[in-house]
Amino acid sequence: MIIIISDKDRPAIKNLIDWLGHDFEFYCIPQNISSKDALQKALSSKPYDLIYVAGVNHQLSKWAVDLHRDGKIPQKPLVIAPYGDLDHWRGSILLNRLFGKYRDVTWLAAHDFEFESILNAFPSALHQVQVMPHLGMKTPPPRPHPRSKSGNNPLRIAFDADIHKQSNLDDALVALSGITGDVIFDIYGKKQDDGYWRRCESIISKLPPNITATYQGETQDLINTLESYHLFYLPTTDTHRIWQALYAGCLVLTDYQPDWIDIERYGLGWMAAPDERDIAQSAIQEMVEMPDLLFYHLSEMSQQLARRTTINPEALETNRKLLQSLVQHDSDNR
Repeated sequence: MIIIISDKDRPAIKNLIDWLGHDFEFYCIPQNISSKDALQKALSSKPYDLIYVAGVNHQLSKWAVDLHRDGKIPQKPLVIAPYGDLDHWRGSILLNRLFGKYRDVTWLAAHDFEFESILNAFPSALHQVQVMPHLGMKTPPPRPHPRSKSGNNPLRIAFDADIHKQSNLDDALVALSGITGDVIFDIYGKKQDDGYWRRCESIISKLPPNITATYQGETQDLINTLESYHLFYLPTTDTHRIWQALYAGCLVLTDYQPDWIDIERYGLGWMAAPDERDIAQSAIQEMVEMPDLLFYHLSEMSQQLARRTTINPEALETNRKLLQSLVQHDSDNR
């Protein structure tokens, strides 16, 4: 049995279970566990072979690592898939290195870039890092129709992420201020930092009249929501959201994401660091001026790229073999 610990529903975990549920038994720890003792009880009640922790900087993850390090739960392998958390966790890394909190952990990097991020955070962990790429959806939803931009109507841009400082929404809003042409910018996501949201509201209030930015709440079905947009603007990293945007037929403007270098290669979007506002502005302006027929063609190509990445036999086999080796390693050491 593989125990999964996560602070929230993560599409990559669902995909992992969907693809490999016939090879392994998975059990997801309830996300509402509110104490370390309760987590210890939950873990001690299951005859598991491996603990898979999704994310680093949330309480369940920290408790699981503490319990494992202190020998308060069965000493089975514990692996951590950072899901980008290391990029926003620099303040605590040195302290955790000094106390050796993660010395017995195996790290699972989704790609080579995350592999390097782990080694930058924990230089002595070279032999504790494995590359295990995220899997696409096993059964994608019905594919929306590609679409044109409909003449002189405004460019429609969507943003979707949990709203806090690391979402870089403020950078996106500032980038919009220099655009010529009508733009609708709709913001989706859970507000997690009131002070940061007030800063974003202040920027919104100063946008020129040709830019309309509106908070639309949280969305439960991103693909369906994005059917009416032309561009998905995500100035942070989230592999699955990018896949959903492409599948919905949007072009993409996002932070540098090694999983999606084909976006720029095929002309389906742009990558820019959050503070590279000149690149973001140039991309958005290009979208404003893009002819309808060209956008229709690129929208169709976006969907084709998303479909090609849904089924990746090599990534699937890598996931299967790596999990088997981790479980087998535990069996050999009994």
